Amino acid sequence: SKSFGHKLLFYLPNRVFDVFDFARARFRVGPGLGASVRATRALEVGAGAYAAVWGGIRGPRGEPEIPWPIGAEARAGVKVGLGVDAGGPYYGATEVGFAFQLAIFGLAIGIDPLEVVDLLGGFVLWDPVGDDF
Repeated sequence: SKSFGHKLLFYLPNRVFDVFDFARARFRVGPGLGASVRATRALEVGAGAYAAVWGGIRGPRGEPEIPWPIGAEARAGVKVGLGVDAGGPYYGATEVGFAFQLAIFGLAIGIDPLEVVDLLGGFVLWDPVGDDF
């Protein structure tokens, strides 16, 4: 567990990072074809393969790390509910969203209600997701 002093030292950066955790809005450029729809991390239907660079709001972090607004990702496979899934970005446990990749352009949009709770809880030093520094 982190000390009270540690929590105070990282209070402001953690709150700023939490603001960007609850939403995903990635614009992707790279070869591929695929689509997915997600009601939670466990309830996803999707198929395809792509490798892309992206820019925008990254979405949930899942662990203490800086939420850079650019990155690279690749995903390949088929997922139906708890099916096989290979590679790709981290999705929050309660994230709802969709994504597609068509030729060289793609988009990933989502919102995670648990991250909203994490954002609000952070104001009183509660970190239910465990992603604070």
